[in-house]
Amino acid sequence: MDQLFFLLIVTSIAVFVKASLETNMNITYVFPDNTCYLSSKPRHINTSLLFIFEYEGKQIPNDCREVALHNADETLDMFKFCITPVSFIDPNCSITVEFKYNERGIENIIIFNCNTTANDTFCTSEETELGINIKPVTGFKNANFTFIIQNIASTKFSYQAVTDVGMFAGIVVGCIIAFLIVVVACYVYIRGRNSNGPYHQAKS
Repeated sequence: MDQLFFLLIVTSIAVFVKASLETNMNITYVFPDNTCYLSSKPRHINTSLLFIFEYEGKQIPNDCREVALHNADETLDMFKFCITPVSFIDPNCSITVEFKYNERGIENIIIFNCNTTANDTFCTSEETELGINIKPVTGFKNANFTFIIQNIASTKFSYQAVTDVGMFAGIVVGCIIAFLIVVVACYVYIRGRNSNGPYHQAKS
């Protein structure tokens, strides 16, 4: 009986911890409830966070229509955003969602609206800032959507490569220094030998 009670306690704690972790890993933005004035304040997404963007048919003020995210961190690893459309219902074709990001200085815009047929996950280029812009028109009260955005490490920086390059550079520099020392030594030797060469002795 005591063992059963102990097992129940351990199971309950495990479920609670798992739920807490899952909650901490998800951040939900609902337009316009908590999306105002976020276009000029890019929020960093690390790989452990899952961002959920939702809309439930409300009027959206101009200052609450755009959110900016960025995915770079203090390491030299490369990241990209991946966006997954979970649901998109817009019977009146009243909502357009734009995902904007730069790739090599060129702005890319991925548009999602009632005419979009693809529901697959799509990703941005590496090391970019992502802007999510919502454009509602008449009839938006019947629209709703959910998007999930995640930051994914796409290229891990190879510290071993840096070590190898550093070792190679050290060897090259060492060889150059050794060569210069040999050249200088030879020059000094030859110059000293010439200064101590034969001379004519004056007759008394």
